[in-house]
Amino acid sequence: MGKIIADEGIQPYGGPVYVANHYRVLPDFALDSLLDRPVEELRETQPKSILSAWEVNDMLNGVDAEIEHLVEQYLKPLRIQLEGVRRDTYDRWLPTIVPT
Repeated sequence: MGKIIADEGIQPYGGPVYVANHYRVLPDFALDSLLDRPVEELRETQPKSILSAWEVNDMLNGVDAEIEHLVEQYLKPLRIQLEGVRRDTYDRWLPTIVPT
């Protein structure tokens, strides 16, 4: 990405420039949503409020293969970073991420 930015006349800060694609951004949104909320709120919140299937489908243009790739390669492995109520909430939410 640093080369693309430099080609546009913008000078990177002297090192690599990392940019997240949709596959990285969506898990970050989900994780942020879980970590930013108090555990008590997670017990009361519907898991779909983490990130809706509609939002995922919108960002991935509803392409089944891309949604499956996101779930298998990014969202399922992400759950290992969670524990307790956060993992339970995540486990209830994950099956909602399907093509619409």
